[in-house]
Amino acid sequence: MEIANVVLGVLVLALGGWVFVLVRSGSEARAAANAAQREQDRLADENAHLMGDLEEARRELELARAQAEASSQRVTELSVEQAKLVERLDAGAKLIEEFKANREQLVQQFEALGSRTLKSNQEALGKFITERLKDADSLSQAELDKRKQ
Repeated sequence: MEIANVVLGVLVLALGGWVFVLVRSGSEARAAANAAQREQDRLADENAHLMGDLEEARRELELARAQAEASSQRVTELSVEQAKLVERLDAGAKLIEEFKANREQLVQQFEALGSRTLKSNQEALGKFITERLKDADSLSQAELDKRKQ
């Protein structure tokens, strides 16, 4: 019996050690599980934060795309307006050249007409003065003749 008691004692000690190991490893496992849960919660929070940042970045990207599209459309409109203005400037420059040519032609015509008119006016004035002088001379002669009588 003594051997049985020794064997039974060894078995009880082995069983106690095994229970101790199980209890100890269970608390360590719980601590490890708690730490893993905390890490998982932290990662979930970080993931949620990153997903929020990603969504905000997507909204900003969409806004930037819309602004780029609006800017591109405005550049196209301005290019069309610029082309129209260049056309108008070219037409204006052409009109200015035409006006200059017309002005030069009018100046030449006016000068030619003025010199002809001046000449004819001078001739007419000369004739008029000559006639008046003849008339005045004949009146003066008539008066002299009248006085002589």
